[in-house]
Amino acid sequence: MIERLSLGRLTTGHPLLTIAPDQGPAPAITDYSRFKHGDGALSAAYGSVLAEAFVPRALVSGASHLAVTSSAFGYAPPAAHSLLAPFVSRARQIAGQRITFAPFQVVRSAISDGDYALMGSAERVSALSRQPLSVEPSADLAGVPVVVLDDVRVTGAHEAWIESAIAGAGAREVSHLYLVDAYDLRHEPDVESVLNRSGVRDLADLVRLSHQRQFIPNARVCKWVVSASQQEQEDFVACAPGWVTDWILRAARLDNLAAYPAYRAGTARMAGMVDASPVPA
Repeated sequence: MIERLSLGRLTTGHPLLTIAPDQGPAPAITDYSRFKHGDGALSAAYGSVLAEAFVPRALVSGASHLAVTSSAFGYAPPAAHSLLAPFVSRARQIAGQRITFAPFQVVRSAISDGDYALMGSAERVSALSRQPLSVEPSADLAGVPVVVLDDVRVTGAHEAWIESAIAGAGAREVSHLYLVDAYDLRHEPDVESVLNRSGVRDLADLVRLSHQRQFIPNARVCKWVVSASQQEQEDFVACAPGWVTDWILRAARLDNLAAYPAYRAGTARMAGMVDASPVPA
């Protein structure tokens, strides 16, 4: 079994971001940004490509059963979670009866009070240390190899954080699959934020994306809208599909964003706007 695989490698920092092919077809920078903000069509494509890159290697290794997960979350999933279903579906097609794939969730009990992509290495480690993880009770990982799907590797702090939780649950070994490996630029952690916003620059871009048929809202979308200014929130609620604004408010409540200073005021404003919106006839 491999320990790490990435489709592309970020080789040049801001402002001239360049993703070069690594062990698969590298994502385009603007497409990666759209994926991070809920483009479900890209999630399906990337999940399938990760499976096509990984499964032949797993077959050679002789693996017969793999547990598969993504980044940890409470209620609102990260963009990486949208890779899970297409990855498992395509992996099963490729492997047939030779390997079984069992999805599971790693649960986090708290969230980052701010944008993780804007944090430096030490700040990331500190933030993660305050967010305990647990493997869902139904997942039996004792002696099982695990595959973790994620979108980007920068400092390696997040990788170590989730691997510790999985190993603690008894997993035999852990492989990490990424869309982009940016570890060469780990001393420029803000490059992740630049990469995230390269194709979805403002909430008007997000509104347009939210009207796509395969839009999948996620934690990044929720936290962005909830932390926006009053005018930006009003424009978003007025223009985005109603089911999207309803989902964002539900996610904010279930993940208790109001308990965090960065999101407290915006959550209250968002609740007032959504609750006051007219109900369609």
